[in-house]
Amino acid sequence: MTTHEIAPEADFDAAPSLLDGAKELVLTAEHCNLAYWFTDVAQGTLAGRGATGHTPDAVVPDYMRQKGHPLREALVLEFGFRALSEELATRVLSYYVANAPGIPEMEFYATQLIDEARHARVFREHLVEMGVPGTGCSPRSRR
Repeated sequence: MTTHEIAPEADFDAAPSLLDGAKELVLTAEHCNLAYWFTDVAQGTLAGRGATGHTPDAVVPDYMRQKGHPLREALVLEFGFRALSEELATRVLSYYVANAPGIPEMEFYATQLIDEARHARVFREHLVEMGVPGTGCSPRSRR
């Protein structure tokens, strides 16, 4: 059995900082295809963090579940905004996938669509962990 070595930029512990990565990394649509996403991102960056965005041993302190705590209230607003914005980004990206000029671009846009949907889920999960009910997190559920 062969093991796959995770690309350095997708390794949760070894990836460059955001600024260093922006200056140094050249990631093309051809490189960031579905195979890259499933092998490097899903098994590197997201390893053990797929469902909630954090490792299972990360816990929310009790005070962050208490309504009225200023930090909790600020984070509820922030996470709510981010969940909504990531959901909307996911919906917009579906048009990019549908209208991609070629297969490399279609696969790249599809990975971005999944990543934005994952971000929306992570922020919704953060809200639930802080005691916000899990229903009604989507604009569609309010129609």
